[in-house]
Amino acid sequence: MARIALVVLWLAAFLCILIPPAVANEAVVTDEAKSSSQKSSALNRAAEEFKVLTRDLGMRPESPPATKQQLRHKLLWHGRVYENFRNDVLDAIPHEVIQNHQSKSPLRRNQFGFNVAGPIIIPHLTKNGSNTFFMLSYEGVREHITRASLHTVPTVAQRAGAYRANARPARDDGAYNGGMVIAAALLFLLQTADPAAGGLKALNEHRYEEAAAEFQKAVEADPKDYAAHFNLAIAYGFLNRDADGIAEYRKTLELKPGLPQALMNLAILLLRNNDSQAAVPLLRELRQSKPHDARVSAYLGDALLAQNRLAEAAEAYASALESEPKSASAELGLARVYARQGRLDDCAPHFRNAAALDPSYKSALLELGELYERAGRNGEAIEIYREFPDNAAASERAGQLLLEAGDGAAAVPLLEAAVKRSPTPANRLALATAYFKTKAYDKGLAVLDAAIQADANNYDVRMLAGRALRDEKKYPQATQQFLAAAQLKPSAVEPWSELAAVGVLAESYGQALAALDKVKALGGETSSHLYLRAIILDRLKQLKPALEAYQAFLATSGGKHPDEEFKARQRSRIIQRELNRR
Repeated sequence: MARIALVVLWLAAFLCILIPPAVANEAVVTDEAKSSSQKSSALNRAAEEFKVLTRDLGMRPESPPATKQQLRHKLLWHGRVYENFRNDVLDAIPHEVIQNHQSKSPLRRNQFGFNVAGPIIIPHLTKNGSNTFFMLSYEGVREHITRASLHTVPTVAQRAGAYRANARPARDDGAYNGGMVIAAALLFLLQTADPAAGGLKALNEHRYEEAAAEFQKAVEADPKDYAAHFNLAIAYGFLNRDADGIAEYRKTLELKPGLPQALMNLAILLLRNNDSQAAVPLLRELRQSKPHDARVSAYLGDALLAQNRLAEAAEAYASALESEPKSASAELGLARVYARQGRLDDCAPHFRNAAALDPSYKSALLELGELYERAGRNGEAIEIYREFPDNAAASERAGQLLLEAGDGAAAVPLLEAAVKRSPTPANRLALATAYFKTKAYDKGLAVLDAAIQADANNYDVRMLAGRALRDEKKYPQATQQFLAAAQLKPSAVEPWSELAAVGVLAESYGQALAALDKVKALGGETSSHLYLRAIILDRLKQLKPALEAYQAFLATSGGKHPDEEFKARQRSRIIQRELNRR
């Protein structure tokens, strides 16, 4: 019974919890009503605020019309300008770079730009700028970035197959004291230093004299050590002791037949010493083991080209290009083959390709310029020479070709650059000539004066200066230049002829006759000299000698100077009548 009573009490308590009293229920309903009313008033206030904001922005039908000041405020142009700056100056140097005594890689990056947007306002075309808008954006990047990486690479000896100098001694894990073993090993190494190791160290540090001495010791210690002979040959090659290097490479191949590195290096030294005959079989042997090695084929082409075996050389260069299409040396070799075959149009693209692949080959284009000159294609030669503004010889040659073509104005800047960079009597003479052709006589005379001061014994400069001064009617100065030229070349007829002409122009007839006598003594008298002598004697009223000179001129001219012959006949008749009257 007690248990039944307990269950009834538990059920009553549970029902009280589920069904609260009526007063409590009414209170809850009242609170919920109050909460609902508060929520409704908050939503109404938010809605009213939204209506006010949208009405002020002109987004509702009841919105007031916008004023001009409001439109101006809303339609402002806007945009931005930005710059993303990166520079290695702001970066720390990596530890591995410092450890290897290197400099950090350059980093220069600028990413910049701008954008702008706004209304397009064109009077009488757009209405308040509220319908048409524009947006302009630009971005640019300027960067120079180099990424370097550090690697461990084999030494010269290791590439040749010699690893002994770099081998580590075997470790002894026996019962002996480890410290004593290490100390004993160090003492042994100090007492018996390996010359091959010292030579390799010196070779890698570019101390070639020391390397050669160390490898010589290694060879003496073991005459059959082919690696020592090979390394000694390398050191001799760097020291330009080619004969000794060739002998050591031959000894290497005797001890180690067919060693590719020895075959290649020996062939290179032989080519450097113009012994292509001996280099060809070595390169052919090497090519059999390395048929796709572009360097081997290119060197073989060089050797065959040196022997003028053009067809075989062309095949070797073509094979090199097939293996390595970006081989600049093969492109240049093929260009030279075609040049020797007279295939100018075929060789030109290969000269260009070589220069494009390797800037150090650009000077080979000067060969192409010379080929164009020989073919009479001076215009194309000039264009090539213009590609070398820093080369004084190229600028000078281009200027000379333009002078020959009669274009003095175009020649002047090129020759000025040549004289400024590397003044020589030849380019100064050419520049003065260009100035005279363009009527810039003062500049030309100034250049010649500088040339004479630099080299007073230059015959051509003296002659050109004399002619320029003569044309400027500076006869005394011209006479000095022609006399100086005559002293430089006593057997030359030309300066005495010019002196005679200057004497006539200056009415210094005694000087002119003396110059003509010198011409006659040198055996260079021509009909022109006879006519000049006749004019001088005629003006000096020496009628009989003048008549003889006119008659001698007529006898030797042979119709070459018809105008002068006509005058000579007229003067001869007049002089003859004068003599007859006497």
